[in-house]
Amino acid sequence: MFRYVLSQNPDTGYFTEDVEGCKILNIDYDVIENGTFTSAIKSSIEKLKEETVKTTGTTEDTSYNKDKIDVPSIGVMAALVTEMKNPKSKLYGMDVVMDIESWVEVPKPSRITLASDETFVNNPSQIGGKSLGPACGTHYVIPIEQFWIFDKDLNDKGCLNSPVTECTISEKKVISVEFLEALQKGNWKITIKNSPMSDEIKEIIMRKGKWEVAPQPGYENFWVFYKSQINPELYLMKDDYLDAFKTAYKKAETFNYKTTTLAEPGEYNTKLKYFWGAENTTNKKLTEVTFKLNNNMTAIDGTINKGATKYADNVLFSIPIDGEINWGTGFNLPIAGKLFYNYKTEAETYKAINKSNANKPFTLKNTYKDTAAGKIITMTPTGFTWMPSDPIMLTASVNKNSEKEKAGVLYLYHTGTATAATVSESLNWLVKTAPSESKTDADTTINDGQYTLGELCKNGGADKRNGIVIDDDSKGLFNFGSIVFQPADSVNTELYNLTISCVKDTATIEAKYVGQDNIQTIGNSNTSITLNNDVMKTKNSERYNLANLYNRIIDTEVCLDIEKDTAAELLWNAKYFYDKIEVK
Repeated sequence: MFRYVLSQNPDTGYFTEDVEGCKILNIDYDVIENGTFTSAIKSSIEKLKEETVKTTGTTEDTSYNKDKIDVPSIGVMAALVTEMKNPKSKLYGMDVVMDIESWVEVPKPSRITLASDETFVNNPSQIGGKSLGPACGTHYVIPIEQFWIFDKDLNDKGCLNSPVTECTISEKKVISVEFLEALQKGNWKITIKNSPMSDEIKEIIMRKGKWEVAPQPGYENFWVFYKSQINPELYLMKDDYLDAFKTAYKKAETFNYKTTTLAEPGEYNTKLKYFWGAENTTNKKLTEVTFKLNNNMTAIDGTINKGATKYADNVLFSIPIDGEINWGTGFNLPIAGKLFYNYKTEAETYKAINKSNANKPFTLKNTYKDTAAGKIITMTPTGFTWMPSDPIMLTASVNKNSEKEKAGVLYLYHTGTATAATVSESLNWLVKTAPSESKTDADTTINDGQYTLGELCKNGGADKRNGIVIDDDSKGLFNFGSIVFQPADSVNTELYNLTISCVKDTATIEAKYVGQDNIQTIGNSNTSITLNNDVMKTKNSERYNLANLYNRIIDTEVCLDIEKDTAAELLWNAKYFYDKIEVK
């Protein structure tokens, strides 16, 4: 695959830093995503660099010649060669080379007289070096294995036993001091060539190798492309990829799923084996898709996320839901069409659908009794319950004029007319501010009790209403905040109203929808607010689709409550909205 996309030298197969194939790639040997080279290997490579041909001595002193021939130790090179040729090693496929970019052939010194069967060595190719080809001029590399053989030959032939000016090695090759001096111009490089290699080496070359063409938009190197398009790690849930799936998902017609069933959710190593040849109608090849489980949800919780998650307890990972195609979990009631999986445009509204082979009961609840607690969706292995609601922020202000008299506001939260029964027994109010001498502290929660109208207002009568009554030896301004989770308009046709029945001293109640500037205010007896929001009605498919609700978890507007293996619930985060309530 690499030969199609990464620049390589055509004569040697080494990956290069230029598209011409003349600059050998030098990799950083200590950067591997899945692990690092062993300390022993690092030490060997550093020692190799230190033990290059020495530079001591002068041409007048023949004793320096031994130092000139003292190339890297056989032991260091042997260890590296063994490691790089071992298919089980992380270094398998790597190479270390002496890189000489501009070789000038060494003329035979006049002092050397060759026998008829001897050859004077004046070119790296004579000791195992490789030319990078005519297009690269006099650029050579000497692989470490060949250099090792050369070094061993120098030792075996006694070339290092005494000061010499030249030495004859195997095959009657005569090595001069001048030739060894020319080798000093080379540099040791850690590189790779296109041959069988370990996964670690493959990763390095994909990260470091130069694109044959310009890097593709969105992919800074081939490794990024490979991990997203060829061999990604994906989090997948329990599901089937059978022929029926291909029928439902038209794009799957180009895929051949070698793994057809995922028995459990988890992190899967996904391999896409593309057919690179030309397509034809008689032998059309499909991209092969293979899944292999790396970590199940328990392992992800305990090992990868170190106990910070409880994915294994989440029933959602066992309920495949697909909104764009007729596949996965469906519902057995027509009302299911009101549940949206995702929403992009009017033309792309992905609704829950009825599906015969995976039907689940779908229940819609749309009264205040159902939504008052702030639950939005309850999901179990056997069905869905949907209770969409709108969070409405209420503020109540009571100005108590006398230390000795009660003050407050009584109201009715109701459907239909003001004489109808209340829809809630009580609202929870958070004290935002209170006079310093009051017995009521800020940030405490009080419930509105039920009081007779006559308890607070003259001639009020015996009828009972919910409300806030302040009865302590203080006076001044009290501010309260509350959240009402009212049934969303898309699933409810009734009008919900808040009507003030009685005010003692002065009081106001304000209502504000989250995300809107419009505020409704009432402050006199028998005045009402209609809490239904016509502005929001047309946006329910955007607000209550599953994708949007899960995004709100990130913003902390919505909470996810999980009961191991049994249920998952989405709830409004009341504290989030209480914190947004502002008082005058």
